[in-house]
Amino acid sequence: MSHTIAVLSYSDEFYSTQRLMEVGQSLGHRMLVMNPFSLTLTAESDGIRLKDRGRTIEVPDVIVPRVGAVLTEWNLGVVDALIQAGARSAVTRDALALASDKARTSVRLAQRGLPMVPTHILREREDIDPVLEALQDESCVLKLPHGTQGRNVVGATSRQAAKKQLQRWISEGHVVLVQPWIRMAEPRDLRVLIIGNQAFGCAWRIAAEGEFRSNLYQGGKARRATLTDEAKRVAEAAAQALNLTCGAVDLIETPEGLAVLEVNGCPGFKSIESTSNLDAATPWLEAAIHG
Repeated sequence: MSHTIAVLSYSDEFYSTQRLMEVGQSLGHRMLVMNPFSLTLTAESDGIRLKDRGRTIEVPDVIVPRVGAVLTEWNLGVVDALIQAGARSAVTRDALALASDKARTSVRLAQRGLPMVPTHILREREDIDPVLEALQDESCVLKLPHGTQGRNVVGATSRQAAKKQLQRWISEGHVVLVQPWIRMAEPRDLRVLIIGNQAFGCAWRIAAEGEFRSNLYQGGKARRATLTDEAKRVAEAAAQALNLTCGAVDLIETPEGLAVLEVNGCPGFKSIESTSNLDAATPWLEAAIHG
């Protein structure tokens, strides 16, 4: 059966957007790329009307959100409005919102007792010193709750540097996260792709020389990895804790085993597909169709 499927994306040039478009077209679906920032929603008693740059368009049968890099309240509102108007989606607005908020994600993972990187969450200047003193090492990683591709993540190699950065962010009104710096000979994390509640595949993401962030957008490189039972178990449990049926869980190696570093509601497919023979776009699209 053919469907009208809209990929919510800022550009049709992104790798994952292109792959979804190619797969959908090859399966006979009518594929569209919708930029959420160009959409206008009109809510009336008889339903929702959708316009793209002033041109009225129909609500698609299926939507595939690809807006994780700038997951604003507007984007979440568009996703929710389209779902409420009848479009199917593999992920809900609430799951995307939760996965995009590192503070809320950390709390949810801790509540479920999952292995995770210990995370201090604070928003007052007087809490800075007690938090930093509680760390065993002067080096730490500082994050804002929102940001993907390594944005809003800072490594501090001294308490003085950490305190200065925390004071600046808090003075700007931010909630901030403080995590221990996990030392590795080769900084890396394991990206596990989740499709339909199950671990689909994984890839190591290796940080560039002199960089601790392994994100590909920060110069990191992808390397082939084997999906172990441990990685599968931890990643699936983390995604389930956030009610995220499709997404990605980033795991990091610790002396105690693999721990959750972050969760991503709109991950790219390139690291997985480029390091294996796996086709991630087809099952991702199928999950959206049957969502």
